[in-house]
Amino acid sequence: MKFLVPSLRSRTPVPSLGGGGMRCKPLIPLTVIGPKGQETCLALLDSGADDIVLPTALAARVGVDLSSAVAGTARGVGSAQPVGLLYAPVILVLTDNVELCRWRAVIGFTQAPLRFPLFGIAGGLEHFQVTLDIGDRQITILPKPTLPATQDPVP
Repeated sequence: MKFLVPSLRSRTPVPSLGGGGMRCKPLIPLTVIGPKGQETCLALLDSGADDIVLPTALAARVGVDLSSAVAGTARGVGSAQPVGLLYAPVILVLTDNVELCRWRAVIGFTQAPLRFPLFGIAGGLEHFQVTLDIGDRQITILPKPTLPATQDPVP
């Protein structure tokens, strides 16, 4: 799968970009499927994120019940202080409209403010070979045999 790396306007000039106002962000369209629906969001590819982390509001919209979810904490998600995570199973879909990968994952949901949901290692990057080429503004994502593919309609 191949994705274009979008450029987003910065609120202020960026010194490391020579005062430029556009930053490249490795964002990919990630579809989350729950028992009552699905939603696609732009998620930030983040090799420093241990998990896939999405907002709890998204869980509610797709019908993921967090009342019996396993609780955990993380740092660096929306704040330097530890934030709560609730882990629950979902089905995830990545597609570039040519190829499609659909798999089961247990991901973290948080109430912490996120500029972008995070596509991290566990349940996500661990199952793919990813090449990020900022110069050509392209992300290439290839599934590995470890991808727990599914065609089930709901988690």
